[in-house]
Amino acid sequence: MSSSIIVDFHTHKQQINPNSISIRSYSIDEYMKEPPAKHCTVGIHPWYADIGSANNQIELLADFLQTENVIGLGEVGLDKIQGLELDTQIHILKNPVSYTHLTLPTKRIV
Repeated sequence: MSSSIIVDFHTHKQQINPNSISIRSYSIDEYMKEPPAKHCTVGIHPWYADIGSANNQIELLADFLQTENVIGLGEVGLDKIQGLELDTQIHILKNPVSYTHLTLPTKRIV
């Protein structure tokens, strides 16, 4: 009988279950403080989005996506419960400079 591996592709916690693979999501600030050694995703979390530095955050994100350990873009989205006003979050998300130029190189994560 083969055993299954569970992949949690969106977590903000370290791997807990030894039979799983956790791909942790980092905000830009978290990633800048201590880039992880393991594979992760990086994004502009709606709780930490900043209208004044949105373009700078997107440029940092573009750089981070080129590093070996970043395998995806995330978290990116909207949050009605916490963070900036929803209209501001939408403005950042729809910013024409935003995500259209971001590329993620093909990476092997075995």
